[in-house]
Amino acid sequence: MPAKTRPSLTILQALRTEQGGWQSLAECKGMDPDLFFPTPGKGYHNPLEVQLAKQVCAQCPVSKPCLDYALAIGEMWRGIWGGTTPQERRRIRKSRRTGTTCA
Repeated sequence: MPAKTRPSLTILQALRTEQGGWQSLAECKGMDPDLFFPTPGKGYHNPLEVQLAKQVCAQCPVSKPCLDYALAIGEMWRGIWGGTTPQERRRIRKSRRTGTTCA
C-alpha cells in the first residue's frame, strides 16, 4: 500500500486565502461553526443538522473550491466541506484514486 501523501505547499498556498480569495466569498462565513463541525457522535447522526449545513453549501458560490480544498488537505474526518460529509469525501477520494465514479 503506498504511503499517504500530503499535498504540496504550492497547492495549499493556491487554495488558502490570507485576504480575499474563495473563503471570503463563502456563504458560511460568519455563521456558527457548530453547524458545519458538529460535536463528534452528535451532529453526523442527526440528518437534519447535516441537511441544514448542506443547504447553506448548495447556495454557496464557492462550494467547489471548498470541497477541492478539503480534499487537497486530506480533511476526511471532520466537518461539512463543499456540501459533503467526511464519509462522502472519503468516497470521492477513493473514487478518484481508482478512477470510478461516485453515486
